[in-house]
Amino acid sequence: MAQKMTTRKRIATAGIIIIVIAAGAFMLFVAKLNSNSVSLDNPSGNSNIRTSTYKADNGWGYDIYVDDELLIHQPDIPALVGNRGFETEADARNVAELMVGKIRKNIFPPAVTIEELKEVGVVE
Repeated sequence: MAQKMTTRKRIATAGIIIIVIAAGAFMLFVAKLNSNSVSLDNPSGNSNIRTSTYKADNGWGYDIYVDDELLIHQPDIPALVGNRGFETEADARNVAELMVGKIRKNIFPPAVTIEELKEVGVVE
């Protein structure tokens, strides 16, 4: 009987340790997120947000910088399966501006849907 109680205590202790470690990791994640140059309370407040497009191996891509720090590096069309780049620089720029709008509205992560890609004419 004493052996069973010890095993139960070990399992309970291990469970508590795992919960404490997970909570600590979550707290570190939140602290890191809040320490980024983008303020989640007011992302566009005093931040300078700019985009840049570039020619990639598979088409066009874009980068988004907040206060000169790279926030998003997007060599492929988001929301699509595979590694397909944008067909034109204008397409990459349009989606980058869509993402900037989401960042300014405090939408994190600023994901893009296929419907939004259709709206800006990137996909049919």
